[in-house]
Amino acid sequence: LEAAREALAYAATNASSRSLIFVKTPDEKTSETEAAKAVLTRFVTRAFRRPPREAELERLLALFQAATAQGDSFEPAITYTLQAVLVSPQFLFLVEQPNFTAEPQPLSSYELATRLSYFLWCSGPDDTLLKLAAEDKLTNGRVLQEQTLRMLRDKKSVRFAEDFVGQWLGTRPLG
Repeated sequence: LEAAREALAYAATNASSRSLIFVKTPDEKTSETEAAKAVLTRFVTRAFRRPPREAELERLLALFQAATAQGDSFEPAITYTLQAVLVSPQFLFLVEQPNFTAEPQPLSSYELATRLSYFLWCSGPDDTLLKLAAEDKLTNGRVLQEQTLRMLRDKKSVRFAEDFVGQWLGTRPLG
């Protein structure tokens, strides 16, 4: 959690990181609430590995509005709200929809993207996987194969091999 807070603080001062988080800021055409909604929607989609539900977004916007009502300007209020996202169980854990039937249920596109990315990269889905999940294309066998190959060619896939072998064979203590 402390690392996530430090990352937010860094993003507030680093221009390229800042532009990834602050995708919208208030101006003459955009209210603070509209800008906050845009920032939160993008951030929560990455953090929760799926788009936010309407009720989740409403709770976060209420938190943002409470901070601004207490006198915080846009950036401190949105940063406070983003910290709430980072302590949410939806961020901290891989939460999937429960199956209340005796029959197996297919994974959602977002669940598939998440499982694939954590399996091959040991990290959350990238923009490409999230876009394909939003378009419900990941369940197409050809698209899934293409994405798997793309991910295996990426340097992040080395983490999978190192972590898997290190844990499976117990080689981590050897250095």
